[in-house]
Amino acid sequence: MGAGLGRLWAKHGHYVMFSYSRRPEKLQDLVREIGSHARSGSTEDAVRYGNVVLLAVPWAAIGDALSDAGPLNRKILISCVNPFGARGLEVGLTTSAAEEISKLTPDAAVVEAFNTVFASILHSGAHLLVRQRGKGA
Repeated sequence: MGAGLGRLWAKHGHYVMFSYSRRPEKLQDLVREIGSHARSGSTEDAVRYGNVVLLAVPWAAIGDALSDAGPLNRKILISCVNPFGARGLEVGLTTSAAEEISKLTPDAAVVEAFNTVFASILHSGAHLLVRQRGKGA
């Protein structure tokens, strides 16, 4: 999700910074592919870089990612995280991923978004079909 959204945002003129990958070379390849609107860095660098931070990691990595991020004071934190693990739903039925993330980041404004969109749709360009159909209507 992070790569797909970052590509789209950069394509539309936004500057993006990618971080928190198991394979740092993947981030460098992504930056080369996108061009001048993209860069990579540490998770803490990415938080300092932007006013908006996208959290797009597996649920099990939330603690590590937020720890690496450092202070999120007055940042908008968009989470596209679904709280699923190997055993299924990890948070129960009375809360949400965004609520649990808010507890860990009380100084950030947490927004849950894009968590019902499959990353493969962003990478395939299928999201453009909706836009094209809408223009003719």
